[in-house]
Amino acid sequence: MQKLRFLLILCAALTLAACQSVELPAPIPETEWVDFANPQVGQSTYYVRYTTDCDNFDRAFQFSKDTLILSVVAVDGNLASMEERFTPGSPFYKDGIVEPTRYDITSNQDYALLTDRWNSALFFFYGNDTLRLTADHSATLEQDVCRLTIKDENFVGNEVGRLGRFEVGPLEQKNKTAVSCVPMILSMEAYLIYDKNYLHMSHTIVQDGTVSGWVAVSP
Repeated sequence: MQKLRFLLILCAALTLAACQSVELPAPIPETEWVDFANPQVGQSTYYVRYTTDCDNFDRAFQFSKDTLILSVVAVDGNLASMEERFTPGSPFYKDGIVEPTRYDITSNQDYALLTDRWNSALFFFYGNDTLRLTADHSATLEQDVCRLTIKDENFVGNEVGRLGRFEVGPLEQKNKTAVSCVPMILSMEAYLIYDKNYLHMSHTIVQDGTVSGWVAVSP
């Protein structure tokens, strides 16, 4: 039920997002980011949510004022228990998503196995159960407005590539790995942008060209 509620609120937010000036998020408390290759209790990554539109990519950019905290709450061998929670000032929290979402991952240096990702705000669309942290990069990716392309075609179908630069409003990702996703729900294109340790961005595009995503922010 919480998953359905999150999806309904997400769809409404994508459709009805109000205009606001673009401001970078406020500094956050210093933490050690969640390391997907070596998760440890106490690690946390703060993500802020952004929205824009493929047809008005730069001018439509805005932060939604939602902040999501991803934390490692328990570790047993290669199994780590994760928790996602919205901060009390987040619109999602005010709309009723107040309980943390919890799921486990199995991790080693080469991959993170995400078998229970359906309630995750970061991974809910991801059709694969494995985030390959040390993937070979046979493909070079290019940005085409709101999308990534590979050899002049849309980057879809669970492919992995090397991303030199990806810019969304004031946000910039450089020299990262990106995986495209076979979505399990809704009609969307989506990417996870990461390196061998950390998830830096979760970027989704729904059928009408509306964009939303989460980007990790530093202290």
